[in-house]
Amino acid sequence: MGVDLLVIYMQYPGDENRHWKKMPAQGYKEWQCQRLLVGKVVIYWLPIFDLLRYRDRIVLLDNNPTNICMLIYAVLFKSIGVKTALWIEHINDDFKSVAKQTYQKICSWLLIKLTSNVLYFSDMTKSYVQSLASDCKMFRIRQAVGPTAEFPNTGILCQVPRRGLSIIKFGYIGSLTVRKNVSVLLEIFSEYTIKKAELHTAGFENTLGNRGNKNIRYYGYIDGEQKENFYEDIDCLILPSLADPWGMVVNEAMSRGCLCIVSEQCGSSEMIRQVDSRLVTGTDKSSIRAAIDYVLNLTADEIYALRSKSLQVIADYTLDKSASDLFCALLT
Repeated sequence: MGVDLLVIYMQYPGDENRHWKKMPAQGYKEWQCQRLLVGKVVIYWLPIFDLLRYRDRIVLLDNNPTNICMLIYAVLFKSIGVKTALWIEHINDDFKSVAKQTYQKICSWLLIKLTSNVLYFSDMTKSYVQSLASDCKMFRIRQAVGPTAEFPNTGILCQVPRRGLSIIKFGYIGSLTVRKNVSVLLEIFSEYTIKKAELHTAGFENTLGNRGNKNIRYYGYIDGEQKENFYEDIDCLILPSLADPWGMVVNEAMSRGCLCIVSEQCGSSEMIRQVDSRLVTGTDKSSIRAAIDYVLNLTADEIYALRSKSLQVIADYTLDKSASDLFCALLT
């Protein structure tokens, strides 16, 4: 689009002990802030004078660890007439403590008031923003996953629905934190014996002492070709989170031809409802198991129809369309 883009990183995933791999150069400028970690708060210094060349539009990020400094810079930018927009992905999240929710909502409200436009990425985030400031100017940006080394294009990777007589292999990829609700999945699949349903997990090692369970397989941290092989091997991804602003693994799985079961507490559930509302579940064991049983009992024709519908839905969430949404919002 011919946009002069500078991306500034206030922190890296590694600061929160997350596994990650730095992407190769993407064709835009990027800069890593000098930063200091004080507990969970990130203190950083922005190159103010360099940023003034981008005064037509600077996008600030509403992110709890970096928000103390973000508020200071938001006040500074507003005082010198710089146009700013706010990138926000928070949701109404009762999983967090009352103190953390209060801190987050105060920061969000202040940032919304200090910026011109709000960029949001899900219906759940829209509800969160409107609960704080219903009169702000909002722009929807579609969530999309970027290219990988194995698949450098930004479109849908799977053009023709997979065929299969049944769905047996389910997958989960992510962390083992309580928020992700993985313990419920492990409990469910440890009980499946007759239907031979398998759970393939990636993103964490087996530290739970159930290595003897043949229904559950652990892959640890995976990336690149290993990750692509994981998606190719499973039939259906499950994201049972207790609270998740979106869940980008759902986009990854759908674009590779997998069906997805997602909890109603995930932002990406709005996509899955378009495929089949029975694939959106509660976060309790009985609801998740009911969705899994529904998928296990699908016929070959029903599987093909749902995979076709899934590809139609994810085709509206490409990186090109997301970039177009962002570009239009910033020009408004």
